[in-house]
Amino acid sequence: MTTNDWTYLVYIALSIAATVWIGRTLRLRGRAFLAFHYHDETTLADPMSDLLAVGFYTLHVGVAMVLLRFGSGAANLTESIEVLSTKTGVILLILAASHFAHLGVFSKMRRGAERVATQQPQPASVDAELVEA
Repeated sequence: MTTNDWTYLVYIALSIAATVWIGRTLRLRGRAFLAFHYHDETTLADPMSDLLAVGFYTLHVGVAMVLLRFGSGAANLTESIEVLSTKTGVILLILAASHFAHLGVFSKMRRGAERVATQQPQPASVDAELVEA
């Protein structure tokens, strides 16, 4: 096997390991946000968490495999380290961006659920005063 082949194998292993680690962390920690959104109904929160995890894994492993094709090959150890660090760095940046996007979505869901829970209907007399004014 060539240096380039080893570089690709290490890149694939690192990319999948990082994706699985971050995906599992998001799934475990994000479950609480989903349970809150679904009013502690785990029958809805757990399947939604699973679906989000499958989408996360599919997207990120797919991106890692596509990125395998881009960039130059490695003829020696120095080039191998450079290629590996560049490709792995891109994957980590994509995972970080996805992580912050997930946090934003969960935060927005939580704020929406809190807003619905705290809304109280206004008395009819207030509505009548507004109409007359």
